[in-house]
Formats: sequence, C-alpha cells, structure tokens
Amino acid sequence: SKLDYGLAATLALTRVAAARGDQVTVIAFAERVLRTVRVRSGGRGAWAAYEALYDVEAQLVEPAYDLAAEAAFDVEPRSATAVLFTSVTDLAAAELLRESLLRLGRRHRALLLNLEDPELRALAAAPPATPAAAFAQVASLEIQLANRRLARHLRRGGIRVVNTPADRLALEALESYLAIFRGAAAAPAQARL
Repeated sequence: SKLDYGLAATLALTRVAAARGDQVTVIAFAERVLRTVRVRSGGRGAWAAYEALYDVEAQLVEPAYDLAAEAAFDVEPRSATAVLFTSVTDLAAAELLRESLLRLGRRHRALLLNLEDPELRALAAAPPATPAAAFAQVASLEIQLANRRLARHLRRGGIRVVNTPADRLALEALESYLAIFRGAAAAPAQARL
C-alpha cells in the first residue's frame, strides 16, 4: 500500500539522518496527529522508530496537513528540515497541503515527497473504451495537472517538491534529503519527518 511505501521510505530516511547525527522526529498523521516519535542519533534510532510506527494503519480520511504543520512547529521551534510524505489525489486537500507547506516553509526547509498514484497514471494513459472510462480518464488527467500546478506553486514558494512512483520513493527521499546538505557545514542539522 502507499502507507507501506511511505513508512519504508520514512524509516530509511530516519536511519540515514540518525546515522549522520541529525535529530529526527517522525509525525504520523491522518485527520489528527496519530504518533510523534523522537529518534535518538545513532544506529538504534531507526529501530526505535520502527517499533513505534509498525502498526500505524491507513485511514480513508482527509489528511490534516495543518495539524501536522502545527505539530512540527511545536516539536521544533528553530529552523529545521521538514520532510512530508503524502499522496495527493484529492484536489480539496491539495489546497490545505499548499497552505500548510508554505507556512511551514517560512521557518523550516521543507521537502514534499508526493507519491504518484499508479492507477491514476494508468487511467490517464489508456484509451477509453466507454463513456465512463473517458470520464475517469479526464478526472485522472485533472488530478495529475493539479499536482503539477501544486508543485510549481510550492517551488516558487521555496519548497522542494519530488513527485515519484512508489518503487522510487525511498531512493528519491534519500537523494533529496542529502542534496539539502551537500556542501553544508559538518555540523548536524535538525530533521523533521
């Protein structure tokens, strides 16, 4: 599931960040904040995060991006790196995501990793055989277009955005996170996942 890919990428990123000496806090949320997990630097940090997150379940609710941003502000009042894993398929939720990330980006270096929905990509690419399939194709194209607009708007606001398929999520997360620190001083950074 998307949640499984997101958790795997979060844990991989947690392991790398903790090994670098970064302070990491993982905030799992749906319509409310479900878990806040502080991870110690070093090798056991990722294991502690796994133990705290392995039983998080996917929920079919509107994600509360605003509450997650508030939780990040509460956990880390200083400038940090905030990494958000999500999959934007709801155009109404995209607006709340945009507002929340731009607000978060005023204090933190924000990175959005948007997991592309393979079913939407398949619907957009397949020639429609029925009127219902044509409607589904138009809807999927609209969602993809809205995601591109969202990414452009966020990038103009200084937010790093990566749209990626599930099989590349962990790799893209690691590459994007480490790119933030290339050339930076050797001092550990704060990380918020």
